[in-house]
Amino acid sequence: MSDALFINSSLITLDLSENNLTGRILDWISTLPALSVFLLKADQLNGEFPIHLCRLQSLSILDLSQNKLSSHIPSCLSNLTLKPRREKSYDRSTSYFVLSLSDEVIVDMGLRIYNLIGSSEKVEFLTKGARYTYKGNVLELLSAIDLSCNQLKGIIPPGLGNLSEIRGLNIT
Repeated sequence: MSDALFINSSLITLDLSENNLTGRILDWISTLPALSVFLLKADQLNGEFPIHLCRLQSLSILDLSQNKLSSHIPSCLSNLTLKPRREKSYDRSTSYFVLSLSDEVIVDMGLRIYNLIGSSEKVEFLTKGARYTYKGNVLELLSAIDLSCNQLKGIIPPGLGNLSEIRGLNIT
C-alpha cells in the first residue's frame, strides 16, 4: 500500500481491519495529526509494538487486536490523552476524511466533521468473549485501546491505569 495514499492531514478515521496486511505498522502513520480512530484489527501485522503511534495526540480509539505484535507495551501510550472526539477542537472550515477499507469496502471522502455523525464509521470490540459493535453518535463519546490477542510480553505500564478519559482497555 502506497504511503502517498494516506498523506493527508485531514484523515480522522483509518480502518484497515481484516485485510491480511503483513509486516509492521509503518512510521508515516504518526504524521496524521487529526487521526482519531485507527483500526488494524485481525491483520497479520508483526514486529515490535510501534512506538511512533504514541505521537498520535488526536487518537481516541486504537485497535491493534488479533495481530502478531511482539515485545512490550510501550509506556509512552500512557501519554496519550485519548479524549473522545466530541471533546476535541476541529477546524470547522476544513473537510475531514474517513477511509474504511475493512471487510466491506467503503470509502467516504469530503465529508465535513459535523456530517460524519451516523456515517459508515463503526468500531467493533471484543470483551470477555462478547463482540460489540459501536457506530454513529456513540463513536463521538468513545475512547479505547484494544491490544488483545497479540504476542505482547512484559509488564503493563503503570501509567495506563492513569488514562482518565479511556472507556475501554483490552490487553488480554
